[in-house]
Order: sequence, then C-alpha cells, then structure tokens
Amino acid sequence: SSVIIAILLASVLISCNDTANNNVEDNLSSSLDLVKNGETAFTIIRPELYGNDANIDQMKAIRDSFKEKTGIRMDMDVDWVKIGQEPDPEKYEILIGNTNRPESQKALEGLKYNDYVVKIEGNKIVLNGYSPEAQQEAVDYFINEVLSKAEIGKDFSVSESINITHRSEYKIDKFTLAGNDLGDYSIFVPKDADYL
Repeated sequence: SSVIIAILLASVLISCNDTANNNVEDNLSSSLDLVKNGETAFTIIRPELYGNDANIDQMKAIRDSFKEKTGIRMDMDVDWVKIGQEPDPEKYEILIGNTNRPESQKALEGLKYNDYVVKIEGNKIVLNGYSPEAQQEAVDYFINEVLSKAEIGKDFSVSESINITHRSEYKIDKFTLAGNDLGDYSIFVPKDADYL
C-alpha cells in the first residue's frame, strides 16, 4: 500500500508541475501596444445612448492621464455605428462602461452591483462596472495601475493577460424564489394599481 501511495503522490506532483508550466506559457502571451513609435492606435469609446456624464468625465480622465504620462493625446468617441453595421472588432479601443460592443456586454456577465472588470479582449481594453461606483473603480484601477507605468518618449504596451475581475463581498450572496434567481423575475401590476 505504501507503493500505491508513493505512485499517487508522484502523479500529483507531476500534475502540479504540468499546471505550473502551462501558467508560465500563459504569462508569455502577446501584448497590445498603447504607444508605438510615438503614436497610439487606440480611441477611447463611451456609450452614446446609455452613457452618462460620469462616462464623459471618465473618458476625459483617461485621455488626460494618458497625455500626461506619454505626451500623446488619445482620440475620444461614442459607440455609434451606422444602422445595419456592426462595430469593427479589429479597431483598437478602450471601452468605458456599457458600450454597444460585445466585449463590454460580455464583461458584465456574472457581476453584481459593486463588481467591476478591467480586461483585454482582442483589440479592446474593457473597463466596465455593474454600478456607476464600480464603473468609476474600474477606470481608477486602469489609470492608477496600468497607465501609471507609461513614460514620455517610450513605447508602452499592456499584456493581454490583464484580466481583473473585482468582486465585492455581499451580506446576501444569492436569493432564490422557487429555485430560480430572484433577478430573473419581473414585477407586474395592473395598469390602474396603486404602486405603493
């Protein structure tokens, strides 16, 4: 039986080493150039229809921080696209908030009120939070932890392995009704009802 235990232990150790090697390979992923040869290909994008004044302030804060750190002024725009067309997945964009880009929508999946995401997906840097406060935290994280490393006159890239999902702690983790998540329900009242 001690031989069996030794074999099992050896297989566990080998498995752990394989996992560690896979993680090293993952960390060698390519990167996105925010600054290359004194220029940037990125545009900061905010939602046009579902945006708010905070999104405008956030995009200006990123633009100003980027200019201060790199000496380059980054363009800003809204997420508008012509009717019948799709957003271009090849464009280099920093997505602020709940834009119409699929990357922004995907980032919200599974988040709760105070949660936020800072991640790279394809050619997009996604900064999204479930609530306005969480959205601001995502922008602050990007400015303080990512842009702070840039320097004037130097190329600056970010690793595609950036994938921050901040999850807050909640007193109630989940609330169900008849086995279904309460968030899946809608409340309907008669048209002439007193809402109170």
